[in-house]
Amino acid sequence: MKNVNTKSFWNKAWTRENDRFYEHFYHIVNLLPDKGKVLDIGCGVGTLLKFIRDNKPKLKLEGRDLSDVAIKKLKEAYIKGSVERLPFISGKADIIIATEVLEHMPDDMKLLKNIAKVAPTCIITVPHNRLSPAECNEHFRVYTAETLGEKIDKYFKHYQIFDINGYLLVKATNL
Repeated sequence: MKNVNTKSFWNKAWTRENDRFYEHFYHIVNLLPDKGKVLDIGCGVGTLLKFIRDNKPKLKLEGRDLSDVAIKKLKEAYIKGSVERLPFISGKADIIIATEVLEHMPDDMKLLKNIAKVAPTCIITVPHNRLSPAECNEHFRVYTAETLGEKIDKYFKHYQIFDINGYLLVKATNL
């Protein structure tokens, strides 16, 4: 399968599209502490980061994305951002968020392993048993609660999986 998840692909996507808001953003915010450093990888234009900033103002927020178009929009919203090729993440954070990122990765296990090295806690969302590679050419796989749990279990001691309107939301920790 050809990997269409290139900088060019996402620059075009974020040029056409601005903010996408999902209901599970409310659930993500409720899972976050009031203080600490949050790194959102694959943050796009920062819709979730802006929502977190408005609801948890004491959190230090940073976004990373492959698209420099997305990062420009993120910086216009006064949120720190940088372009970084996943699955490599630098720095340290208290929590890493990855919403709708794993299914875009040719090697999702490599990304999970790196997330566990950088932060003790992560919050991840993926489409639940839908949007297969045949339906969505930038996706590499489909997840069920069981398949996602098996992958998360390899790098995190504790985790919970929630099914929210067609998405799986995972909070995993090594604490």
